[in-house]
Amino acid sequence: MKLVNYLQNGSTHVGVLTTDGIVKLGEDRPTAPTVLELLDAGDNGRDYVAKSVKSARSRIELAQVKLTAPVPNPRKFMAIGGNYRAHVAEIKAKMPHFVVPDNQVWFNKQVSCIIGPFDAIHKPKVSNALDYEAELAFVIAKRCRHVRSADAHRVIAGFMVCNDVSVRDWQMRSPTGTLGKSFDTHGPTGPWLSLDMPLEQTDDLGVKTYVNGELRQNGRTNDFIYSIRAMIEELSTVFTLAPGAIDTSRPRRVRMDSSACCLTISREHAPPTNPSIRPSAKTMARSPRCAETGARRPTTVATANACPSRCSAATRSKKFTIGFPADDIAT
Repeated sequence: MKLVNYLQNGSTHVGVLTTDGIVKLGEDRPTAPTVLELLDAGDNGRDYVAKSVKSARSRIELAQVKLTAPVPNPRKFMAIGGNYRAHVAEIKAKMPHFVVPDNQVWFNKQVSCIIGPFDAIHKPKVSNALDYEAELAFVIAKRCRHVRSADAHRVIAGFMVCNDVSVRDWQMRSPTGTLGKSFDTHGPTGPWLSLDMPLEQTDDLGVKTYVNGELRQNGRTNDFIYSIRAMIEELSTVFTLAPGAIDTSRPRRVRMDSSACCLTISREHAPPTNPSIRPSAKTMARSPRCAETGARRPTTVATANACPSRCSAATRSKKFTIGFPADDIAT
């Protein structure tokens, strides 16, 4: 099952994406449940979702809505640093004296940075060191503490794609890195929460980033230093994990580029997220894009704002659409 939040006619709703459209949840209730309420309900929430899909008489076409963040108000948003062997090798190549920690290194992203998979990322006025980080994210299903790695699968609600957008100079202002990780709009997530993916399947998933159509990150989760099981055991040793908490990890980067205007981030068994990047300003021109990303066949459309990159005048003159390739919808 693919749990989604979506915007339609100015209102946000919770639904389930199926091969033939979206089933809107809450039609049988005075007040529709939120994603957090469904997670808090545990097995009852999951059963309600399954029954709603089975009994639904209609579907909403994906092209008629805009998908938003699957978990728009998580209780925690954390990420582990340096968890891909290739990424660590990349760091050591640049900084030969770098000492690899012998333990997991975690940092917080403020939950106010969360945006949807097709929302614009703001390039802050105060920095030119904007950077991207494709990540596999997992969402906690139930309140838990002292979870053994062997039991980690019992506390995971599902998986999604995340972009740990970072402002590198602000990240270096303190050992925690929190400021550089938490600018508003610097937490794109989505496009949905995959509820039925077995934890074992995440042991070897591809994670990729395309910047203006060029492949920049290409890693696999079999390169993890610490598995998702080990992450959950580590975190739950320290504090209680609650439904809706998001945790992430990312692969190595080919190169940083703060001039990007269009990002495509994907993992296997899920379509990509396609946020645009726009400058932080009161007035912005409308909707240019780099021509390379136009190759995708969109089934849901969003309009981007001003492109801060150094695209040619011909490229800047074109409007663009972003969305899922049609072949990916049923995966």
